[in-house]
Amino acid sequence: VNAWEKSTEGKAKAMVMVKNRERHLSIQCIVGWSRRTMEIKQEEKMREQRMAMVSRNYVAGQQAIQQECFVNWRDAKKIAERKEKAMAQAGRLIANSQQALMTQVVNAW
Repeated sequence: VNAWEKSTEGKAKAMVMVKNRERHLSIQCIVGWSRRTMEIKQEEKMREQRMAMVSRNYVAGQQAIQQECFVNWRDAKKIAERKEKAMAQAGRLIANSQQALMTQVVNAW
């Protein structure tokens, strides 16, 4: 085998090695890209789940605040009604006691 054939064989082997390395590099790039794409999709899914949870908590908080406001408004109305009733009763008691006092004073006189 002469030198020319040896160099041709060496070049052919080198070309095969380069092609194999290119193929291997392409596969590594595709696998890395695929993994990163899956990670991004998983991160987006987790973000959506967190946002859904925040939204549910926000709605639940709003409903709780709304109910608390309504209950306090209702109770405040009842308290005001009781206070008015008590004031009216106290006014009647005062008026009745004044009348009784006047009656005793006038009777004794």
